[in-house]
Amino acid sequence: MRQLRNAVLALIALAPAASAQRAASTSGQKSERAFELGVDVASLRLGLDAPKSMVLSLGGQPLVGLAWFTSNHVAIEPRVGWTSVARENQQGSSSYALDIGVLYGFSSMMPNENAWYVRPSVMLTGGSAGTRSLTTLSGGVGNRRMFHGIIMHNEISLNRQLESGPVAAATYILLRHGFSLRRQ
Repeated sequence: MRQLRNAVLALIALAPAASAQRAASTSGQKSERAFELGVDVASLRLGLDAPKSMVLSLGGQPLVGLAWFTSNHVAIEPRVGWTSVARENQQGSSSYALDIGVLYGFSSMMPNENAWYVRPSVMLTGGSAGTRSLTTLSGGVGNRRMFHGIIMHNEISLNRQLESGPVAAATYILLRHGFSLRRQ
């Protein structure tokens, strides 16, 4: 419950900045109401705390996202991931990830633009079989560009997983690569 409260407070803190940016970006312009459906297909996680770690994932637990553009520069982007494992004669388990972020483009994020953006976010993870729920705060920077009709994105973020009972706080860098399709 504490993780959910932290996530809600973080989103409330981000909302006025996104709203102000939207007002500044759309004054005198018609805002484009587009959305994108995307998936992160590869990631590299580098743990900065002792013991140091590295995790490479190619299609492991992909995060599927839906970005709603409030203007050509701002989008609200929730990402979701789900994994379920069942083994014969063993207890099954499942895990989830919900990552809610705001994309802010330094320039227009229209599909044919080579756009740089920042993405602050809050991620909630957890699961069954005694898995602890965790909250992670993230700040990322990325690039989006069109490649053969598909929008490719590369992102690097600094993440801080908050302490949760016996689970210590952790800091890590995450590199992500994915693609999305845009609908006007």
